[in-house]
Amino acid sequence: LPHILLYGSAGVGKTSLSRCILAEAGYVVRQYTGGREMTERFIKSMLLGMDISGYGKTGVRGPQGKITGLVLDEAHRIPCFEPFYSALEDCQIDHEHGKVSWLPDFTAIFCTTVPNLLSKPLRDRLSLQIKLDDYSVRELSQIIRLNVEMTEGMAVEVAKRSRGVPRLAIAYARSVATFGGLSYFTQIGVTKEGLTPLDLAYLDAL
Repeated sequence: LPHILLYGSAGVGKTSLSRCILAEAGYVVRQYTGGREMTERFIKSMLLGMDISGYGKTGVRGPQGKITGLVLDEAHRIPCFEPFYSALEDCQIDHEHGKVSWLPDFTAIFCTTVPNLLSKPLRDRLSLQIKLDDYSVRELSQIIRLNVEMTEGMAVEVAKRSRGVPRLAIAYARSVATFGGLSYFTQIGVTKEGLTPLDLAYLDAL
């Protein structure tokens, strides 16, 4: 598989889809979340820690060699992208004084809500870039009923307030089922359009 960029709203399933893609391909899945600790040294250690059993001394994969799939969640929070450049392009790590370490075959999937915060050299190396759109009310109502026992009409009302996000829809549906119906939204101050009290305060300020 090529290296991939998945982007879209929070909660639309970028990480879940990444794991499905890699599992379907039969890759060994390793998942990381971007943050301050992902320094240059950490990234190099992460890449060099991939399984090389079944590979020859020059990095050629034999019949028993495994392919690793790296899921990099919250990729916009990674503070250092440079170590990925040669890894993604040449399957190697460049060290000081011209030294080079080869890497086993791998596919990296970068997941983010803010793709513009990834460096352009990194994005240029991700040959498959996919935007995940928000879900429709119909799609969300189906997802809700797969996860929570609820009538179709109730599921539609919950979906309308979920702003196209499955994660939010399921959380709302469970709360509605637990706390006695749509009055739950009145209690927490969420409008029929899914606006929260904080959203309304922000709009008032504007």
